[in-house]
Amino acid sequence: MKNWIKCMLLTMFLIVAAPLDAAAASDSQMLTVDKNDVILTVNLPEGKTDKITSLRIKLHVSVLSGTMEQPSFQFEESLNSRIKDSQIRQLEDGSYLVDLILSGKEDQDIFSGNESVKTGKLSLHPSSQEYQAKVEFASGTEGSNEPVIRYVDASGLNEMSLLLDSPQSVFVKNETAEPPAEQPPAGDPSDQTPVEEAFGKKPKLKASPVKGSNSIVFEWKKVADADGYEIYQYNAKSKTYKRLKKINNPSVTAYSKKFKYATSYTFKFRAYKNKEDGSKSYGKYSSAVKVTTSPKKVTKVTLKNTEAKKSTISWKKVSNAKGYQIYRSKKKGGTYKLLKTIKKGKTTKWAVNKPKKGGVYYYKVRAYVKNAKGKRIDGKFSSVISLK
Repeated sequence: MKNWIKCMLLTMFLIVAAPLDAAAASDSQMLTVDKNDVILTVNLPEGKTDKITSLRIKLHVSVLSGTMEQPSFQFEESLNSRIKDSQIRQLEDGSYLVDLILSGKEDQDIFSGNESVKTGKLSLHPSSQEYQAKVEFASGTEGSNEPVIRYVDASGLNEMSLLLDSPQSVFVKNETAEPPAEQPPAGDPSDQTPVEEAFGKKPKLKASPVKGSNSIVFEWKKVADADGYEIYQYNAKSKTYKRLKKINNPSVTAYSKKFKYATSYTFKFRAYKNKEDGSKSYGKYSSAVKVTTSPKKVTKVTLKNTEAKKSTISWKKVSNAKGYQIYRSKKKGGTYKLLKTIKKGKTTKWAVNKPKKGGVYYYKVRAYVKNAKGKRIDGKFSSVISLK
């Protein structure tokens, strides 16, 4: 990275007069895979309308299997930025850190009035026939594990770090790494006949959301004589099941993975057995299991006096929420009782009574969604806020 760019960045990114409020990343994909390339798209922070004239992004590339040479990055030619610079270096553990910088003058707007901008393409260069690599956003500062994207507005003084609440990662692998015979058949797997009925009994798959998290835990019973298992996820666009996870250890009976918040998914499961010729014979598929992840934690809860005996509690809308629950207590660490269930996900405020003179009320809010059976799935409670 050129020295003059380093000097400019030191002024722009480190000497910050009035930082903007931190924001959270949107749910849209910012990393997408195209063969050996990873396409990077950057989103405008939610609620921000100022011109963004500078960006700094760091990506981390881990080699999970096989070997590869140093990756390269190519910026989008039409990108509205006078300076486009990248620095790629190999870390001690063999992984790579990709440091990307876009910058310009006051009249430049990188996003050009759009909500997102295609930034460029990270190309991986495998040096072995079979390989797998993981690409993810890296932390913004030394000693921090929080992946961020840094923005600077038209003034050149105000910096904002976009926190990535659910840091996205993508996997890139050689197409020949897994034989086509191991790929799931098209369509609904329950309509397909396995190559060989290695296991006569239909297995059962249990999929449960982790309360307040975007994780799903998969559980099943060990299948006798199995050499491994496969979990499949239904894709509504293609109307097919695609393999989500292959588990080579037959003793493993559980697996967990993070998905999008407040989203419904459908899964199936089957066991397999290795044959002497290197192919596999598959057992029956389980019945389809539907599961809905929890909504995100409610944030930005505030109280505002509106009348002599009334106040309004408000919060930031949670994506895909079906509704909210407001809890109240007379002690911060006491027992909170349900005060109100709001059955509209778009509602973000409610009128509450003020406590008697000298008293204090404590409030907290959580969002909820409903699964396919109509059962409520709760998110985490917000931070506690008090009203005197």
